[in-house]
Amino acid sequence: MSRSRAKAARPQRSRVNLGRRVFLVPFIETAPYIPSSFTRLLDRYWEEARSLLDGHQRVSGEIRHIYHEGVWIAGEEGLRIVERINPQGHPYLSELCRSTAVLEATERRRLFEESQRWRNLAPKKPSGYRKEIIAKEHLEEANRRRYAHIASVMDSTLGEGELALGILSLNHGLKFPEGVRPIHWTPNTLEDIVNWVNEHWKILRAEGMV
Repeated sequence: MSRSRAKAARPQRSRVNLGRRVFLVPFIETAPYIPSSFTRLLDRYWEEARSLLDGHQRVSGEIRHIYHEGVWIAGEEGLRIVERINPQGHPYLSELCRSTAVLEATERRRLFEESQRWRNLAPKKPSGYRKEIIAKEHLEEANRRRYAHIASVMDSTLGEGELALGILSLNHGLKFPEGVRPIHWTPNTLEDIVNWVNEHWKILRAEGMV
């Protein structure tokens, strides 16, 4: 067989269109002052996330967009919000933005702040009082409009064949746009975080602080 024929027979690598994909990393909310034990858990959590995402990108392509709950401004200003609400994840997300990804203006500020106001008024376990029921109904409606906006942002910015990173609460109410495939991830550290939070709330209730 001639050299030219051998070259022609060699299979050509082709780019496979994997569709529009969003890799979901659960958003763990923090407070300005949290115990060092919880900070260490969050550090482990984001080390685990970084390792998994780096490996996923080697197989499925680079992350092009970041959608972060609680962020209503794109770019550097948005990263300053991330630094405040997600300090453990901020270094890795900043690194992505310096290389391949764009932090999108995921939220609409008015809708986000309305949702937060009703969230503060609606108890986690309603006792049946009329005002609590109304607050819960308003919260559900605010969240519906809020997540509809996030879905619209995803649909308008995520291109065909692109991979994005979505950082959303575990109990988010997002309905993904048609053609967008969510990739769910349950980190090993998540169970430890949930256990820590539950134990912390038990202590606060026992001390009459909540």
